[in-house]
Amino acid sequence: MSVNTKLRGFVSNKLRGLTYYLLSKYKKSTWVHIPEEVIVKFIERLHIAYFSYIKINGEEYPLMETREMKFIGPPKGQDISCLDIHLQKYRNLSSINNINFSKLDNEHVGLLHNIVIRYVAELSSFPYIPLRTENLSHGSTFVDIGAFRGYLSLKAAKKLRGSGKVYCIEPILDNSRIIQIQKDLNNLDNLTVLSKAVSLQDEDKIKFYRSFNQINSEIPNHVSNDKTTKIDVGNISVEKLCELIIQDNPTEIFMSITTNGTEIDLSKRMIEILLERNMPIKRIVIPILYTEEEFNKHKSFFSNCNFTLTREYPWCIIENNNSFSK
Repeated sequence: MSVNTKLRGFVSNKLRGLTYYLLSKYKKSTWVHIPEEVIVKFIERLHIAYFSYIKINGEEYPLMETREMKFIGPPKGQDISCLDIHLQKYRNLSSINNINFSKLDNEHVGLLHNIVIRYVAELSSFPYIPLRTENLSHGSTFVDIGAFRGYLSLKAAKKLRGSGKVYCIEPILDNSRIIQIQKDLNNLDNLTVLSKAVSLQDEDKIKFYRSFNQINSEIPNHVSNDKTTKIDVGNISVEKLCELIIQDNPTEIFMSITTNGTEIDLSKRMIEILLERNMPIKRIVIPILYTEEEFNKHKSFFSNCNFTLTREYPWCIIENNNSFSK
């Protein structure tokens, strides 16, 4: 490793640590902030060809086609998951690849915003290292629990196309429908979409608490507000999910778990099952926003299983210290 590479790594780590410290003071209100100049770089990296609409089952979905992928957002009339302040930020951008952002529909701006933060940056803070799909290698299995609209799963499936498997698990039907359409548009045969929640329960259906802003959980006090609704959703137990993973005989297993409150319990049980079956579970990434207190209570469990814990705001990385070879 060159001196310059070591120096860049040292400076990057110090800046990242400072950024995480500052952001953590506001963690109740934000996951990640990306400056405009970085957003421009990310959009350039996407190589957007065009924006349009695609009609499926009588509904019009906003479509963004890039050099490598096709993405869709929710159909007209549904939540675009983009605040007004972000809509304005993107509309103020200069033209990139002859795209006039000021004239885009809200649906397309919302889609672009979600692709930038969820697909490119993967909701990571400075220096925006894509922690959840980093180091995916030939023969890996990637598990995305609480996938939202599946943009992270699409990225993992693209990286593992022809050499690995992705399980994209999302209990909200509107979201899982979007994921399935994107899977078909991009011919991602290695992507399995499960329209279910993952829990410790061995039931076909479980109660789920859903808020107006797509915060969903089986723990009511994590999403409780005036607009919370209780719904029944499909469920797959941790044991059954692990059996699906084991059948793939992966070289390594990577996971992203975003369930708003149950991440620690799910992580612990999956580690127990997969280690018992000698499965090469390499890394689990979970958000610290709803789990930090719970996480601190269970540090000894992870260290006893030979996992290292790293706090990379807004994520906690649970990484196996063992190396695997197949």
